[in-house]
Amino acid sequence: MPRNSRISHRYSRRDVLKGAAALGLGAAGAAVLPSGDLSVVATRHDQRPGKRVRLENVIDQSRADFAAGSASGAGIRGEGPNADVHGNNGASFQSRVINAPFPPTHVGLHWKSRGARPSDLSVSVRSSANGQSWTQWQPVNIEAIADLNDDEAISVHGPTPEGLDLDGDEIEVFASLVGLDGPAFLQYQVQFNGEKDAALDQMTLTAIDASSDDAGSESGFFATAQASDVPTGLTLQNEAGVALEVVTREGWLDEEDQGPTSWEPRFVPVKKIFLHHTATSNNYNDGAAQVRAIHAYHAYELGWGDIGYQMLVDRFGNVYEGRRGRDGADGREVLSNGVEAGHAFAYNYGTSAIAAIGNSQQGQWDRTWSDAAYDALVQAVAFECGRHYLDPEGESHFLRSDRVWHQGPLQHCVGHQDADGSGGSTACPGNRLYDFLNNELRGRVAGKLSDAAAEPGGLSGDQDGDTLQFNWDGDEDDGFEYFFEGWWRRAEGDGSVMEYLPSQHEDFALHSWAGTDDSGASWDG
Repeated sequence: MPRNSRISHRYSRRDVLKGAAALGLGAAGAAVLPSGDLSVVATRHDQRPGKRVRLENVIDQSRADFAAGSASGAGIRGEGPNADVHGNNGASFQSRVINAPFPPTHVGLHWKSRGARPSDLSVSVRSSANGQSWTQWQPVNIEAIADLNDDEAISVHGPTPEGLDLDGDEIEVFASLVGLDGPAFLQYQVQFNGEKDAALDQMTLTAIDASSDDAGSESGFFATAQASDVPTGLTLQNEAGVALEVVTREGWLDEEDQGPTSWEPRFVPVKKIFLHHTATSNNYNDGAAQVRAIHAYHAYELGWGDIGYQMLVDRFGNVYEGRRGRDGADGREVLSNGVEAGHAFAYNYGTSAIAAIGNSQQGQWDRTWSDAAYDALVQAVAFECGRHYLDPEGESHFLRSDRVWHQGPLQHCVGHQDADGSGGSTACPGNRLYDFLNNELRGRVAGKLSDAAAEPGGLSGDQDGDTLQFNWDGDEDDGFEYFFEGWWRRAEGDGSVMEYLPSQHEDFALHSWAGTDDSGASWDG
């Protein structure tokens, strides 16, 4: 995701309740509208139970907190809130037994460390109903990394990718959510893997209850709003004739809560479809609760103000609307065309992220992921390819948001690990889903699309510092436009050279160039 500020994640329940209520009062009964390139085939209104999310942090950061645990080869130093646990390769630390603030459905661990790469600390968590019998230790997967000098949470789904510059010596690492069965007790374990001494300054356990029961107004920060006039499901059809049944945000989240902070909305035409897995548990029974939990974690703990994917698919074959899009006088758009989300470093502009809810690295995936779920993934990708004129078996060059081109052509339908700098540092979307993408999904999507869905043209380019030379692969009758976020065409010269403008520049904006059959382009915005 882009480099956006992340606010403090220490919220009181009273503050969050008040903020959510203020955000939700005007939006709960608002109409939802299809994006301008979509039509509605069917509408569904469901009687919804109260859908609330409880969220509370338990933080270990003092000497007393750490001293209540046990260390092997690791040491505790400092006093009061300035204490840390430190060690190097082979050292480990096991925390105290932590009382869960309520029976959680999920827990998200995030920790602050110094002198360590993200991969230098391996973290696991386990839970217990009675403090005597414990689950197996479950390793957590890295979701995002923040350089605390800049206070940013960058979505990575793995260790630091190339191009992500962590200038400071203190970072905060956010793990993906772990699904739980409402335990009373939690415990975490840290393994030190680096050759150099590294310090764990703070460990936060974010307990989340995203279950669908209506437990009273003080139980969570998303207030109940039974708005029967708002559709909880729509069947949409794109211009290529591909239909998709989608659970709207009203179907899984009662309020249109943007969270405590949000980056400026951007809308960039989609050129690539990214497939992810959420790296969460596979044995859930309520997909909507999974989406609510991920939304709360992304919006509040990571400070993104909303969920990081445009669409999510559960193991039963339900497709959920993710990131909120455009708002208008008559309501808001569903699945807004080109809305930017936060899912892959430097690849958020001009991409659509479809996340499978679960962990396809685990064997349990094969037992829980249904044929209907695979069919829904195919339909969701076909829907996106059709509305954006993408050949699912094609490829083209791609301009990243950090001012560099992807190394060589990038396929139109890709997994997260296909992003430059991610190969080897992330397993996302997991080996089973990645095999499905490469061996089956693209061909099945192609079978659903007509010739009208083929991409009208392609783009290639070479970069030298902050200038860009680009070339079209198409003809002037295609009517194809390509959009560059933050690039500005020089007024002089042959029209095919652009300069990059920093985001604070007064002319930083979205511009387009209409495709021609010659090298270069014509100004169109």
